[in-house]
Amino acid sequence: MVVPKKILDKWATLRSPGDAEKIAAGMPEEERVSDETIRRVYKDGKCNDEVFKAMAAFYEQKVEMIKEHL
Repeated sequence: MVVPKKILDKWATLRSPGDAEKIAAGMPEEERVSDETIRRVYKDGKCNDEVFKAMAAFYEQKVEMIKEHL
């Protein structure tokens, strides 16, 4: 799938060093991809549905954590 630019921009704003590794590690073992695959999504804007779901969930959790501390 092609990730909409608006979503990629939001993720880029929230992105921190180590996020790709954390996203990959949080995926179910049978769907897990390398952290390099996650990094390519930021660059190319393309991924499969499982990767998109993992990234979306990770950044939703990050937004909630930020809200708790504001």
